[in-house]
Amino acid sequence: MSNGNLPNPPTFRDDERLTGRKNGIAFQSKVELAVGSRGLLAYLAGDISCPPNPAHSSSYVTGQLYVQATATPITSPTPSHDEWQTRDRWVASVIVNNTDDPVGLGITVRDPAAKIWSDLAKQLGSRTEQLMMDAEDSLRAEKMLEDGSFDDHLKTLRKLLKEARDLGATISDSQFRSILLNSFPETWDTVTLTVPGTTSADAVEHLESHWIKRVRRARERESEATKVKALMTAATVQASAARLQLPDNHPICTNPICGKRGHTIERCWKKGGGAEGKGPSMLSAGFDKTLGLPDETLHAS
Repeated sequence: MSNGNLPNPPTFRDDERLTGRKNGIAFQSKVELAVGSRGLLAYLAGDISCPPNPAHSSSYVTGQLYVQATATPITSPTPSHDEWQTRDRWVASVIVNNTDDPVGLGITVRDPAAKIWSDLAKQLGSRTEQLMMDAEDSLRAEKMLEDGSFDDHLKTLRKLLKEARDLGATISDSQFRSILLNSFPETWDTVTLTVPGTTSADAVEHLESHWIKRVRRARERESEATKVKALMTAATVQASAARLQLPDNHPICTNPICGKRGHTIERCWKKGGGAEGKGPSMLSAGFDKTLGLPDETLHAS
């Protein structure tokens, strides 16, 4: 492969770009992967020195056209001066173009790729162990709320896991599985204590299945409660309407010695009423209270 076959330097995703010490290790791995895929790690490590420029050589004859020697493979340890310059600048571009603030991190763009890389490694390596410990503590302290969302909780845990690993924390999958299971409230104990499998993926699958059931049941209860509330509201409205209609359907007798509900004075059987003496004989005898019959029944038309 010659220089002409070198593609444009890769552009990392926004979350993969170098922002500072917090994602320095992840960035270094990403750069090494990109550069190594083109066989140019030697330029990153500084293992290949820049050959002298033929134009500055004592054997260079002024006015004569310099003819480039046969192109070397991109992995060649003995590139020409021009080849070295092209390959070194490609490697440097991978670093610089994917760094948010090169100047702020002490990068001098004109330096060889190996020096840029070495200086950057020193700058990033000055991070304290405290940053890594804080990141691990944040991961272990994250807890699922009783009424929280499983999806949001899992997303937060994975984000914190990445941040901790980017700082150099060596958290294995089995450790993350344990952190995940311990992050749920006590009401989940019957679920977290019986999770099958050995990986975090097994745990996520089991917990997510349980979460989906919880959500479905909660929605069913909510739907049932809504129906009951609607029925109670309808019954209340009907009762209110009935009470509003009560004066018309059940008039109150204005006879001073009666005052019962269910008839008017014109149809009252008691003394002074319009139907005085026309009621059943037992009413006249005063048996209505003895029998316990409702006055409305005895005075019904």
